[in-house]
Amino acid sequence: MSRHSKRNPIGYTDLIGASGISKSDPRIQANGAVDEASASLGMARAFMTKKSHADFLKQCQADLSKLMGFIASVNTKQTFFCNN
Repeated sequence: MSRHSKRNPIGYTDLIGASGISKSDPRIQANGAVDEASASLGMARAFMTKKSHADFLKQCQADLSKLMGFIASVNTKQTFFCNN
């Protein structure tokens, strides 16, 4: 089954402040890698027995989420900055 947006041709997507970005754009590739890292941390977190370790991994995931926002906004009209 083929899935695509009615706004963008197949092989293109939107980012923060930009549309029609090729899915081969390095920002898309980087966010995919960061998302996979976050998913791995989530899986590890599910097996943590110490709350302090699980909390640390949860914070790492939150930081990765902020990083993904920043990556998505690079070279666009709305650059996302992580202040905290």
